[in-house]
Parts: sequence; structure tokens; C-alpha cells
Amino acid sequence: MNPAGQMARPNPMQPGMQPGQQQPLAQRPQGDPRIGRPMRTGTLAALLLLFVALSMVAPFVAWGCLAIWSVLSRWVDRTLTGLVLRRHEAGPRGSDVPMAMLAAPWHLVTAVLTGGLSLILPAAFAAVAAGGAAFGLQVSGQLADAAYHPIPVAIGSALGAMVAWWGPGGVSLRRGSRTMIRAVLPSGPAATIGGVFILVGGGALMVMALLEGQDVSLWPWDASSIPILSDLKNLNVP
Repeated sequence: MNPAGQMARPNPMQPGMQPGQQQPLAQRPQGDPRIGRPMRTGTLAALLLLFVALSMVAPFVAWGCLAIWSVLSRWVDRTLTGLVLRRHEAGPRGSDVPMAMLAAPWHLVTAVLTGGLSLILPAAFAAVAAGGAAFGLQVSGQLADAAYHPIPVAIGSALGAMVAWWGPGGVSLRRGSRTMIRAVLPSGPAATIGGVFILVGGGALMVMALLEGQDVSLWPWDASSIPILSDLKNLNVP
């Protein structure tokens, strides 16, 4: 018992260590350095606004950017998680970084596979949500031609992005996204300025898409090749 009346915890020992001898600091298990770091929720929310605004102009371009972001964030997360597990099991060693670099190509392959598969459900959900919103707005008479209008696309893209963030496989996306944001925009003035710049840019793009009233661009695909949009375009509303 210590003077405070609490039971003392024995120090973990490695084989061959004498009682009372502490494990060297360099060999102690390492924790995850991401724990306790800023979540960067504001910057991520600004990026979501920018993604939705871009989808109101060119949805396939926006979703292509989201796919690239998904792969990169998962690659960063898998690489860093592998390094953390290695150091937790054996402590920091000089070979940690070289081994992480050797494993990076494999992590990239798995990130491409998991990133692509994990976007199937969000993209399908976004397409259904956008089509439903366009149908509802056109039938209700609020929009005469809602098939290519930015508002239904924005609704579908926002809901699809939320499914990607919180849905299956979203843990790696969230961790990797926060890691990349912290690396590119460290805490302080850089983070604030960067977040404001992204927010203003996304807001300006969204306002421009709404005020101009132009149909969204489906580049690089032809709109006639998407049956649901063709049906909505030809829908006669009394």
C-alpha cells in the first residue's frame, strides 16, 4: 500500500528484467498519437459544403473528387495505423519508417479497393435521393424542369456524403480525413484561414449555381444515357 492508501500497480517486466527495474523508455509500448488531437470538424464541414456546391455544377466531377479523397484518406489511415500497431507491439525502432514505406504500396492497393467498394452504397443512395427529390419538386409544380436542377442534386450529394462518412467503412475515412487536414492545415491561423477560404469558396459556388439557374453538367457522360433523367425530362406536369 502506498501512503495514499491505494494499491500499487506492479510494473510490467520483460523476460530477464530484475524486480524494480523499469522497462527502457525506447522499448515501452507506444500509444496512438492521433488520440486527443483536434477533430477539425469545422474544416471538414466546410469541405462538405464545397463538395455539395461542386456537385450543383458538375456532380460527376464532385463525386470523382470524393473518390480520390476517399482513397487518399484510407491510404493515410492504413499506413499510420500499421506504424502505430508496430510501435505498440515492439516499441519504436529505427526500421519503423522504412517498413512503413515498404508497406505503403500494399496499403494503397487496399485503399483503392475498399474506397471504391465503400462508395457504391453512398452513390446509389445519392442517385435515388436526387431522383426522388427531382420527381417530387417537378410533380408538385415547384420546379418546371427539375431533372437537371442543382437543388435535387445538392440534396442527393449531401445525403450520399453523409452515408459515406457514417456508413460502412466510414471509420477509416474519418480517421484519415482528420489526419490529412491536420497535416495540410495545422492548428492556428493556417487552419482558420484555410477553413474560411474553403467555406467562402463553397458558398460562392453554391450561390452562383442557384442564381444562374443553369442545369448541372453531367460531363463526362451524356445526359441521354441516364434513363431516370431522360424520363424526368420528358415528364409532362399539368
